[in-house]
Amino acid sequence: MTIKKNQNESNTSYSRRNVLSYGAGGLAVGLAGCAGNGGEISDGSSNSEIEDVRWRAGTPGEGSSTFAIANGLSRILDEQGSNIDLEVASYSGSNEAIRLVGRGEDELAGSALPLAAAANRNEEPVPDGPADFTGQNALEFKPVQALNFLDFRMYWITFEDNDIETVNDFEGRNIGVFQRGAAFNNLTLLSVTNMLDKVNEQYVEFNEIASALDTGRIDATGFYAGQGTVPAGWQTQLINDDRVQIVTWSEEQLEQIGDSGYATPAPVQVNDIFEKDLPMETVMGNAIPYGFFPRENLPEERMYQFTKTLLDNADQIAEFSASVEHFTAQYASESLSPGMPVHSGVARYLKEEDLWNDNLTEA
Repeated sequence: MTIKKNQNESNTSYSRRNVLSYGAGGLAVGLAGCAGNGGEISDGSSNSEIEDVRWRAGTPGEGSSTFAIANGLSRILDEQGSNIDLEVASYSGSNEAIRLVGRGEDELAGSALPLAAAANRNEEPVPDGPADFTGQNALEFKPVQALNFLDFRMYWITFEDNDIETVNDFEGRNIGVFQRGAAFNNLTLLSVTNMLDKVNEQYVEFNEIASALDTGRIDATGFYAGQGTVPAGWQTQLINDDRVQIVTWSEEQLEQIGDSGYATPAPVQVNDIFEKDLPMETVMGNAIPYGFFPRENLPEERMYQFTKTLLDNADQIAEFSASVEHFTAQYASESLSPGMPVHSGVARYLKEEDLWNDNLTEA
């Protein structure tokens, strides 16, 4: 595990929102170390009466947008004189981050919404997928909703000479699924389309993906775009490579993914992302909302002050990742899912600002 604060990502413009729905998992969103200490305080306290406390937010890897966003949140809390000192941890994926929240060791987990919702309900995100929160794997402290920042739209790329056009062509090939832990989404999407057992999955660090494709270590790799238009910083070399070719899902596979409830098929505007002229304006990827999920027992007043500090300064969050250029207090409200309880401190802030949706439930 590594812990860092305040790491920026380069900016690219955001230009589009889409409505996403998560049927099978009961989810719907409208818009697309160091021990922590939650602190015991009474509700109704003023910010000046709350003792300083250190929280830890777990993220799925230093190269991820989630890591950059968490560092942005930490910096805003610090600059605004918050009583919460937010440390940012880098783990081997969202699954580990959620389990540390579930053991009471961390306060927040950066995660995909369907993964966190499954942990809250003691379920598997998808049947026979790479994570399980049922039975003995259930968490002691449940994650609940707080702030969802964006959706990642997952798709695939290859090089022109690899003779790969569709995901069905992955059979028997070496497929990059990201570094361990951060590979969860790609593994799940391959699993629900019955492709996981047909490929040789390769775990590759974000900063090594371009060279792995170049040397032939992998034949194709997962890619993603925040809000369908914004690439991650580690993708810079590949979006400028003339050899890149987009790999497409079949209609049947997209239907399988939608039916699974884990992701929603949604467009990725690839011609806005890549430097070369591609034969398509958009490709269908799979949108997965991401946010930060606190454990349910964090004090309401503490979580209220955390939320208020960040949402009152929401315009600053975009400075730390282009993926959240669109982020506002209204987006924070509208991106919450009726399928998972919202922390009472977050609910209190949204109600004060007349942003609360009565379809949501309060933890």
